[in-house]
Amino acid sequence: MDEADLPRRLRAWALAKHGELPEPATAEQVAAAEARLGFAVHPLLKRLYLEVADGGYGPDTFTLVPAAQLRRGWPWLTVTVMDAGCAMECNVDCSDATGRVLLMDPNAAGPDEESLFLEAPTLAQWLESWIDGTSWYCDQDGVDFEDIPWPVLWDGAAARLAEGPHMPDGPR
Repeated sequence: MDEADLPRRLRAWALAKHGELPEPATAEQVAAAEARLGFAVHPLLKRLYLEVADGGYGPDTFTLVPAAQLRRGWPWLTVTVMDAGCAMECNVDCSDATGRVLLMDPNAAGPDEESLFLEAPTLAQWLESWIDGTSWYCDQDGVDFEDIPWPVLWDGAAARLAEGPHMPDGPR
């Protein structure tokens, strides 16, 4: 997996899948999103917005939001990048060098560690699963329901939540 080449490969995949894409975000749009968030987004995520498109692509009907719609996720220093349906959100952990992807599912138990699932250990792996069709979001004809790689509770959630503020200006 070549992370340096991932935005180019993802753009080719997204064009083949969606037919057309929004224009990439400008550096100014990404900087405005980071200013609004109060922290820098993960470097690979920034490249997606600058090199692939300003959101509007993803596995099946699930797509990344435009840079102007990026918002702080939960826990603190995560950014919500995709609505996963049923009030679930995909968040990229910008405090982590790998950009782990967390699924926040408020239907599971409420806003505690039982609501955070590890979607992918790295942002690059999450994106690769879109390209190779192994993401649980992808239509997997002929695959048994039990064999789909569903997210699992994140074992680092309790420690991460104990690190500090969940949101600098209180809960959402």
